[in-house]
Amino acid sequence: MSILEKKYRLEIGKWLIEDNASIAKNLAYSGSFIPRIKQDIDNNRNTFDEYIVREVACLIDYVRFFFTQEKAHFRALYIGERLKMCYDSECSAQDRNDRLIEFMKRDKKAFLQILPKERSKINDVVSSFFDDIILEFQVPVEKELRVLFIGDCIHQDVMGSLSVLIMQYGAALSPHMIASKNVFQLRAELKNIEGYKFDAVFYSPLSYEYNLNFSKLIHYRNVFMSGFKLAESVTEVFEEIETITDAILTSFDCPVFIHNTACIIRDESRIKLLVKSILTMRLRKQAVEYIHKRLKKYIEDRNSVRFKQLFLVDERSLLSQNNSYELGKYIYKSALQHPTKLGMLIAKEYNNILFVLANLYGKKLIVCDLDNTLWDGVIGEGKVNHFVERQKVLLNLKSKGVLLAINSKNDPKNIHWDGGVLSDDDFVYKAISWQPKINAFPKMESKLNLKMKDFVFIDDRADELDLVGTVHSSIKCLDALNLDTWYQLGLWEGLLDDANTMDRTQMYKEREHRGDFLNQIEESVIDEAEIFKNLDLVLSLKEVQKNELKRVVELINRTNQFNMRGSRTSFNEAQSWLNSEDFSVLQASMKDKFGDMGVVSVIVLEKNESNIKIPIFVLSCRVFGYKVEVAILNEVKRIAQQKGIETIVGEYIETASNLPCSKVYSESSFTMEGGEGVFNVPKKVVFDDPEWLQVITTIHISQQ
Repeated sequence: MSILEKKYRLEIGKWLIEDNASIAKNLAYSGSFIPRIKQDIDNNRNTFDEYIVREVACLIDYVRFFFTQEKAHFRALYIGERLKMCYDSECSAQDRNDRLIEFMKRDKKAFLQILPKERSKINDVVSSFFDDIILEFQVPVEKELRVLFIGDCIHQDVMGSLSVLIMQYGAALSPHMIASKNVFQLRAELKNIEGYKFDAVFYSPLSYEYNLNFSKLIHYRNVFMSGFKLAESVTEVFEEIETITDAILTSFDCPVFIHNTACIIRDESRIKLLVKSILTMRLRKQAVEYIHKRLKKYIEDRNSVRFKQLFLVDERSLLSQNNSYELGKYIYKSALQHPTKLGMLIAKEYNNILFVLANLYGKKLIVCDLDNTLWDGVIGEGKVNHFVERQKVLLNLKSKGVLLAINSKNDPKNIHWDGGVLSDDDFVYKAISWQPKINAFPKMESKLNLKMKDFVFIDDRADELDLVGTVHSSIKCLDALNLDTWYQLGLWEGLLDDANTMDRTQMYKEREHRGDFLNQIEESVIDEAEIFKNLDLVLSLKEVQKNELKRVVELINRTNQFNMRGSRTSFNEAQSWLNSEDFSVLQASMKDKFGDMGVVSVIVLEKNESNIKIPIFVLSCRVFGYKVEVAILNEVKRIAQQKGIETIVGEYIETASNLPCSKVYSESSFTMEGGEGVFNVPKKVVFDDPEWLQVITTIHISQQ
């Protein structure tokens, strides 16, 4: 707020108290452009004063407190309240933002119509409150985040702050909320939306009074409850949480974030809140620790049998900076609105998580500046101090399969890693010169066979970030001086699966050696078979096991060029294949004299007594040209022979990207009719694999 605005803030507060009723009446009609609200207004004609107090009186208080107390969270609460009124399950996030803008225009008019002429000096101050919100939400929605919120009204508290925060990076919420405290109804609601494609689920099982049994348990009347009895009672509560969480995990494939609890107490009376906090301190402390240990173990167990899908939102960490009394204090209290400080802090954590999911999750390469980014100082001017913690974050991301590169204006001779935790070997590409940084990215893209949309660029200079973001708009640029950047990178690392054992950095280096080797061979050898024989290629075929399913799903969903039907799947669908006798899921791995290329292909077979259908067949681009697809289809033919199956049916559905696989079936002796290829299986013919491939299979035909 500017100095000029501060001069009028007390005058604004006085005016809003004096004319509260008139403004509130105007605000009540502001929402009449939304059919649902217009119907509410019509239904409440006889009790309109009560309707106004219940629905919109808080909005005037939020504006008043924003100016008189100069606290931004009241502005966020105002936005959140109007966003709730904008909500419609049939609306897109952009539609919802457009509705909010219309609300702000109408609300601005509702306030200014009541403003007396003698107080016209504050017109601009009040107008700017609404104009600034309109400006924020006029930014086009670049990404719609579909989020399921399960829990008490804490998520209502979160909504305003969260919506404002994510708008800063061009995102908007498309929320779905489940607030039922009845376990059976909650499960029924989950069943109704099962399979819906959410980007994230946030589940807060113990917030406020969402779990009534837990709320009763930590009530001050139980101050003398024994530790044993408390543990026994908390176990019953947790079993209910497990049941709901299991239902969430089997319904959705997206990341699921579950809260432990800070065990806060809410109370409008400062004295009552303080007394209750003191009386229940032991109960709450023991419950917090028990729930955390039990939840941590549960998360580890579930992630080990499925995939890394379940993550912790640690409310306990908030207790290290705020005591439970502070977290539980109401920021505002009315019949329908009662936000606390806890809700505001949770909104910040949700924002960091959603930022990662919207901007980092799925990226493949982090490109880093050096001076004042990975170390403090300019290395060409003398000694520097390495940012060890930052480098550890990057090293951890590398261990999870994210590639690292350098783009720095420097003299290569000056670069060293003495005192750091990173080294030259950790980077797949190093652009260290005095050339403009924007010039390095196309070369990087070509050399690594990656797209710039998969790049993240980190630099300490705003001008470099702006230039790269302008010239290469698909690259996500992050400010190295912003502490949130490194926290968010740490969150990203935490979301990645620990079971990723492939060293992708080494794989890229091996690919470079492989390419150099082939280029040398090609100069003296004309025959393709002779060239490839020099690589000592080994293709291994096997049935997919349960602990390999996540990688299978990722390969299917990330493969575009060689994806026969443009297929996409979910973990739950893939799991159903493994559990069905009618399906077989096979994977192929590849290695050569330079190293292991990892899993390069997945093929799904749907079987009956007379034929095999191939609903999914994908192949990694890193093995294009080696005729791996021929060897895989040969193995399917052998399976069909041994099981007495008459035909194999494969389908090619053209997409914008999968032209490389358009002739795969026809070149493997399938008869093509339209997009469908049929192979009539001979009984005794031997199928010859490409002579440069050594094929090893551990598929148990008898179990197919």
